[in-house]
Amino acid sequence: MEEQDVPLLRTVLTVDSAVNHADRLGYMEFFIKHGNIEQLKILLAAYTSINNGLPNPKGMALMDTALRLAGEVRNMEVMKTLLEAGATTPSVRISLYRHTTLWHAVEGGDLEVVNMVLAAGADAKSPSCKSDGTTPLQQAAKQGNMELVDLLLKAAANAKQPPPSYEGVTALQFAAKQGDMELWDRLLKVGANVNQAPASRQGATALQFAAIRGYIEIAHKLLDAGANVQAPRAERYGRTALEGAAEHADWTWYNFS
Repeated sequence: MEEQDVPLLRTVLTVDSAVNHADRLGYMEFFIKHGNIEQLKILLAAYTSINNGLPNPKGMALMDTALRLAGEVRNMEVMKTLLEAGATTPSVRISLYRHTTLWHAVEGGDLEVVNMVLAAGADAKSPSCKSDGTTPLQQAAKQGNMELVDLLLKAAANAKQPPPSYEGVTALQFAAKQGDMELWDRLLKVGANVNQAPASRQGATALQFAAIRGYIEIAHKLLDAGANVQAPRAERYGRTALEGAAEHADWTWYNFS
């Protein structure tokens, strides 16, 4: 739909109050996928009027679906438009494959949108979806975004959340993997588990990651915090801390055994 069609859209929606739920969803999906902000605003205004105001069961479901779709196409401006129109983010709607709105907002890296999503009811503790399980905090850690990490921790995100089983990492494990001292220190202060078991496939404990990557300073700090040198490797493609350290031919590591 082109910009010149905006007056026609406004007229049709004003006259035809019988537009059904499926049609509204179809229009909304089209506008979201194509980034048609003005048309989307008109549809949202008409939809609110037709349904005597949001929220209502169908309205909430449609807006939740719209928010997820906006996240999937990585359009933060569309997400802001939907949230400003009163969209909510029911934390109980965790699906098998589709990520939550909060996860998408974090992935988009827009602090304002993440704040809006949290204000709209998103649960910072929830996993993103059942098949993946990565939390918004773990995603923020992977992106190295300390502003988002701090915001999510203030919203009661769980720093102790285990990693997804398939190649997953906790926020602290990722900090150790990347040698990010600032992130590591922040997470340790809020009680992150230094001995969290690794993901079953290609996972590692925080100390194992530090050893594999050769980050001896982080390894010292982990040991001071109670990290277990003898922690078993991941079930598939894992390495113990000493096996990882051996790759660096640095005898300093063997003082940890």
